[in-house]
Amino acid sequence: GGIELTKQVVSDLIGVEVNRYVIADFQGFKEMIDILGGVEINVEKRLKYDDEAGGTHIDLRPGLQTLNGEQALNYVRFRNDALGDISRVARQQNFMKAVAKRLLSWDGVRNYRSLWETFNEHTTTDITFNDIMALARRLVTFEMDDLVTYTLPGHFKDVFWEVDEGKVEEMVDFIMS
Repeated sequence: GGIELTKQVVSDLIGVEVNRYVIADFQGFKEMIDILGGVEINVEKRLKYDDEAGGTHIDLRPGLQTLNGEQALNYVRFRNDALGDISRVARQQNFMKAVAKRLLSWDGVRNYRSLWETFNEHTTTDITFNDIMALARRLVTFEMDDLVTYTLPGHFKDVFWEVDEGKVEEMVDFIMS
């Protein structure tokens, strides 16, 4: 069902209409991070994984560092630990906070044209330029402490994360209040 079915399934799950989407390719992801001059991340532990068949080679050492596009992609893709995708989601949430901070920095502001061109070249989205400009105007007064992330509550069932729909409703009610 493509993006429309995906939006409907997520909307039904969280009880809030999903009305916008972005699909980004890996190359655009890396280019946008490089345009920003990288992102500062505190890598929580050694992230090492090699997949010869898939051509994936991840080797990040722990500590605070500025990751370039390739390293940042490896950081957000890594899931080869005890919690698998749940740990990866936590890293992706940390990453999004770091990107937001960079976008609000001088590097983000002075490179908006290159970022926009790369965004257009490497994404499929229904977000318009006017949507982006409206968001940019709101970001002027945005405080990083206001950025809060959540993971859908649930538990492992075999190797999959099974969402607790009752707790999702509670979480969404809390967020929306």
